[in-house]
Amino acid sequence: MELKYAKGLKQWSRKWEDATNKSPECGSLEQVMKSMTAEANETADVHLDVRQKLSGAVLDTIKHWKNSNYQKTFVKWKQTVAANEGFEKVQRPWAKRFVKVEKAKKAYHLAARTLEQLKGQLDIYERDPMTTTDSLKKTEG
Repeated sequence: MELKYAKGLKQWSRKWEDATNKSPECGSLEQVMKSMTAEANETADVHLDVRQKLSGAVLDTIKHWKNSNYQKTFVKWKQTVAANEGFEKVQRPWAKRFVKVEKAKKAYHLAARTLEQLKGQLDIYERDPMTTTDSLKKTEG
């Protein structure tokens, strides 16, 4: 992150330094632009120094601490695997209930849709002039 920010500052500084050198501006505006680009370069240098310091001793210290406090299996950290297994074990009853609820919701919505379709068909059947009362009673019953 520090490197990306420093590169961005350097690019910005070069862009405006070139623009300032090519422009016909003179006097205080030119001085201000040159001092802004110089400040951007200095800030970029500070960020590059911070990056070097962070990636040097601090990163090595963190890696050493991590290796001494966490055991690694083939690919994953042992503590992470244990935490995931514990979470899955605790969630198992809830997952079963969730599956049951989802099945019940699906069945309910299917039944509701079927009921609406049947009501529509019955309404059409009732409006049909060819329908007799006996056949209508059989359909409703």
